[in-house]
Amino acid sequence: MRWSQWIRRVVVEKRVLLGIVGGVLLVDLGLYSFVLYPLGYQVEEARSRALNAGESLEKSKRTLDAAQSTTEQQVLANTKLREFYDGVLPQDLASARAMMYSRLFTLARSTNLVVERRSSSAEEIRDAGMNRLRTTLVVAGEYRDIRQFIFNLESSMEFIVIDEVVLSQAQEEDVGLVLALAVSSYYPLRRTS
Repeated sequence: MRWSQWIRRVVVEKRVLLGIVGGVLLVDLGLYSFVLYPLGYQVEEARSRALNAGESLEKSKRTLDAAQSTTEQQVLANTKLREFYDGVLPQDLASARAMMYSRLFTLARSTNLVVERRSSSAEEIRDAGMNRLRTTLVVAGEYRDIRQFIFNLESSMEFIVIDEVVLSQAQEEDVGLVLALAVSSYYPLRRTS
């Protein structure tokens, strides 16, 4: 018996069984094509979306952390600035003038300098929201005393800024050197309502 006859005989005798197996195969192929393959594609899309969402979440967390850090730094800077305004700077012209004059005269006396003259003027610095008291002081004395005076002024706790220093030889020999010093102190600009 040849193969072709044998196959024909099996097909004829087992046609019901082959029909069932063929039908099951067609149903499996249909299920795979119309159900499993689309579901697998949807699962892969969902996995990709979940991965992208996880990356977006991490990026959002980093952005939030950076924003919170910036906010905390801004609050700290504002607190420090308020402490500086309230605790270091004079609060008005009168207290700035009193602080400036008493400090300059005390330093001049303690370093053996003679105050020859002083003058001051107040001005408003609108862009900074501050006022400035600018004082010009002319003192005379020995070089080491002038150095000590400037050192003491720079290292004092009061907020006094040295704007200009002019050192010259005095015309009188017994006086030594003359220091013309321009200094400033700042105080908050008070708005009137």
